[in-house]
Amino acid sequence: LTLEWLGDAFGPALRPEVRALVVSTETEAGGEAVNRRREELGAPRVDVLVAPLVADPTLVRPAGPRAVAAGAAASAKESSSAIRRRVAGLAALRQCWRALTGHLGIP
Repeated sequence: LTLEWLGDAFGPALRPEVRALVVSTETEAGGEAVNRRREELGAPRVDVLVAPLVADPTLVRPAGPRAVAAGAAASAKESSSAIRRRVAGLAALRQCWRALTGHLGIP
C-alpha cells in the first residue's frame, strides 16, 4: 500500500501500477475523470473508494431551531486546516498551563 498526494488533477493516479484511489464525496467526480484519462492512455481503470466527509465537531449543531441548514451542512465538514488550528490552540494552552503552574510552584 502506497499513499501519495495528488498535486494536480491526476498526479501519480495515471501510473499503470495504481489500482485504487480513495476520494471524498466532494471529489468523487475526479476519480471518474482519472478513469476516463487512464482509458485514453490505455491503462486499466482503478477502483474508486469513496470516503464520507467527517463533520467538524466545532461546527455541527444539534437538531432543533438552531440546527445547521441542509445547504450549510457541507460547510460543517472537518478539514485539515481546522485540525491544525485546534492542535496549535492546544499546544498554546499547554504552554500557558505550564507557565502558570511553574509560576505558582505546582509540579
